[in-house]
Amino acid sequence: MWIFNLILFFIFIVAAVALFYFNQGAVLDNLSLGFKDYKEISTNFVIFETFLIGAFWAFLFSVVQEIRLRIRISKLKKANKRLHAELNQSRTKPLDDINLEEE
Repeated sequence: MWIFNLILFFIFIVAAVALFYFNQGAVLDNLSLGFKDYKEISTNFVIFETFLIGAFWAFLFSVVQEIRLRIRISKLKKANKRLHAELNQSRTKPLDDINLEEE
């Protein structure tokens, strides 16, 4: 699995370098974000900033998902301990109620 991740990372790096190389001289005349306007901004800068914002959001969502999963695992572990205790208790109950008559 690590070799697959390494190959994907390598492909990503090559694609990013190619993208930055081919957009080397490209400049956006006007970039409006709705609340602020930018004049004469590099395309590479916009691409890089967009990537950083996307990476931040992905990190944020993965942290929230990890917290939810850990809480769920904790609840399941508590339920598992409770069920094991109940099972052990029923194993050690005296067998007074069972009728062991020979025929």
